[in-house]
Amino acid sequence: MDMTLYSTIRLLALVGSGLVAGAMAAHTVVLGTILTWLLNERRPQELHTLLDGYRKRYLARIMVYWAVFGVHFLAISGFAIVALRDGHGTWLAIAAAAIGGPLWVGIHLSTFGRLEAKAMTTPEALTEAERARFVRYNGALHVFYAFCLCVSFILIALTPV
Repeated sequence: MDMTLYSTIRLLALVGSGLVAGAMAAHTVVLGTILTWLLNERRPQELHTLLDGYRKRYLARIMVYWAVFGVHFLAISGFAIVALRDGHGTWLAIAAAAIGGPLWVGIHLSTFGRLEAKAMTTPEALTEAERARFVRYNGALHVFYAFCLCVSFILIALTPV
């Protein structure tokens, strides 16, 4: 197989999208579900135990997460640019880049990110309204994010080689 720039970037975008989609799905199913349940059931001791180790490494985890997402975003953006240049399934590539990047990140950062950070680092500081909002939207938003990343992966896979 001839590894052109397009096929190399397509492969990187495909692998990156699959990894990030899988990580988001795992985060949604495991940590997100447990955290929502603990907050909903008002179980402060169990919540403290769960988050104690997480808080100690929170900054490092966030930096790694955003670094991985940054590489993923560069890969899908580069893929869309090269696909446009080379004429390979352009609408699929543009849709994959938009859905796998700015769409879900923009929604998260503009609506839910600060509340999630507060719930993950200082859940005892949540007001009752914030706790209720977190419990109500955490699962649905993260399922939507995982869905966007899976759709992005599928669209990249559907682009012609």
